[in-house]
Amino acid sequence: LYYILKKKSIESAINSIAISMLLLVFSFSFSIPKINHIIGLKEGCRRAMEVAAEQKIDNYAYYQFKTGDNLDVYLGKEVRLLKGEELESLNNTMLFVKKKYIARDTLLGNAVAGKENHIMEYGEYAIIPFK
Repeated sequence: LYYILKKKSIESAINSIAISMLLLVFSFSFSIPKINHIIGLKEGCRRAMEVAAEQKIDNYAYYQFKTGDNLDVYLGKEVRLLKGEELESLNNTMLFVKKKYIARDTLLGNAVAGKENHIMEYGEYAIIPFK
């Protein structure tokens, strides 16, 4: 604003805004590794694969989150999208869900009932093993 009001130079104002934005992005990039475990799926998938191997679970599924179709990249296996009625008959499956839907969705809440001690949480997600 200083360049626009005092020096009457639009070009200098644009340059100063552009440099400020680049500096902001540059400084933010140093904090990404600290929050990656919260926003990323890799760590959660690694933990899910370990538990699946221990409990001999072969199938993976997700319920109600947009990035669920990307899980196959981290897991190396096919991951299927579940519909609400399929939650009642889950077995031999690791289920990926957003934590907030456990309380909001009655079908999901009923399916998870009794498994509270087995829920693995990471960031905004939860992984629930169904034997």
